[in-house]
Amino acid sequence: MQAAQEVGKELHLPPNWLNEQASIYLSKHREFSLFKMYPSEGQFGLRVLLAKPEYVLAMKLLAFRLYAADVEDIKHLALRLNRTSAEDLLSLLKYYYPNEQITPERVLQVTELARKLHAPSKS
Repeated sequence: MQAAQEVGKELHLPPNWLNEQASIYLSKHREFSLFKMYPSEGQFGLRVLLAKPEYVLAMKLLAFRLYAADVEDIKHLALRLNRTSAEDLLSLLKYYYPNEQITPERVLQVTELARKLHAPSKS
């Protein structure tokens, strides 16, 4: 836990920055890259890994909380990854979470989100 506190301090994160609630969204396709090791490489401690953007998008789609920030994150990632159709988004979700039951409600949410991604922007 000391290593997590050091990471939080170095990155100016709040004391509760690390929580295990997201662990339920881990996929069997754990696609990460090493960001940094604490206290240093070659010593026992904490490894900070970065998830691929596709993985983060799939996690967000699985959780699909209707908070404005989460929806904006999903939109931003989908556009950045050029995954803007409902089929693309659902296939990404199924790739990372093949054993998850994708509810009809989730399919509708993803379909509606994809529709909004393709709608002309209101300027």
